[in-house]
Amino acid sequence: MRRNAGFSIYELMVVIAIIAVLSAIAVPNMIAWRNRAKLGDGARDLYSAFQLAKARAAKENADVTLSFAPTGVTDREYALFIDDGAGTTDDLDGDGVLDAAGNGIIDGTETVFRTDRIPAGVSIDSTTFGNNSVTFSGSGLPDGIGRVDIVNSAGEERSLVLSLAGRVRVEY
Repeated sequence: MRRNAGFSIYELMVVIAIIAVLSAIAVPNMIAWRNRAKLGDGARDLYSAFQLAKARAAKENADVTLSFAPTGVTDREYALFIDDGAGTTDDLDGDGVLDAAGNGIIDGTETVFRTDRIPAGVSIDSTTFGNNSVTFSGSGLPDGIGRVDIVNSAGEERSLVLSLAGRVRVEY
C-alpha cells in the first residue's frame, strides 16, 4: 500500500483560490475601516483641543485661541496659544490694549502651548469661525459659535460644532 504524505497540487490551488477570494473581499473593507478610524481619531483630537483651550483659558484667566491651519502650510495643523499680543508694541487707538491682542493670529512672542496635526489622510475641510480660529475668554466661554468640518480621503465627513456655552459636539 502506498502512503500519501502531503498535499496534492490541486488541493494547494484550491486553498490559494479561497485565500485570494477572501482577500479580495476583506482588503477594501479593511481600507474603509482604516479611513473611518482615522476620521474618528481626527475628530477626537480636535475635540480634545477645544476642551484644552477652554480649560486653559479658565486656568490662566486669559484669552486662549484655537487656530486652524495657523501657518497656512497644511490643512491638518492646529495651534493653541494665549492671544495677549505679547511681543508686539502697536496700540494705534491708544486704549492701553495691544492691537494684536485677541486677533486670533499668533503674533510676536505669544505663548504657543500646543501645535499639532490631525492624522494623515484627514484634513480640515472648512470652518465657520472668523479668521479660522476661536478664542476662549478667561471665563471659558468662546467668542462665538461655529463649526469645523473634517474629511478623510474617502470623502466621509465629521463636524465639530461649538455652542455659545462652550459645549462641543461631534456630528456624523
